[in-house]
Amino acid sequence: MRFISVSEDEGYQRKHYPDLAQQTNLDNAMSAIACLFARFGFRLQGENRYKEAEFVQKLALRLQPSQYFTTLPLAVTYHETGRHLDALPLFEEGLEKFEEFAKLDRSGEPAFSPAKCLGPDVEIGQIRNRYRKLYEACRKAAERMSVSLVYLSSYTELLW
Repeated sequence: MRFISVSEDEGYQRKHYPDLAQQTNLDNAMSAIACLFARFGFRLQGENRYKEAEFVQKLALRLQPSQYFTTLPLAVTYHETGRHLDALPLFEEGLEKFEEFAKLDRSGEPAFSPAKCLGPDVEIGQIRNRYRKLYEACRKAAERMSVSLVYLSSYTELLW
């Protein structure tokens, strides 16, 4: 309910709510709602509204925990806010799920299906490349952070 309130305040995707309410297949409905959450979070991310994006993306993740379109956007939010170690497992899981998903032909699916969730007008290769680059940047940042913590730990030991 909170998502609907927030999204309506933002003027986001209201036209799809009646169709979603009429869904008879619960799995399809949950997937479509998770997709709406993921897209809204992606939009908030683009506006550097990471706290709000994280809230919406966590809702999407709870609805569809093993979908690439819920794990990858939250991974990016964590990465962009400096939580690289939290982001890495989400990137890894999301990229693995994305590769499984990319093998299937789903060209005729509706706009809020998993096939078109993160980029209805974007080629799969572009999505893959974007998230792989972000994963590599996150991995490198996590490595730098780990090295810094080792140095800090060593320095602290010297002081005692």
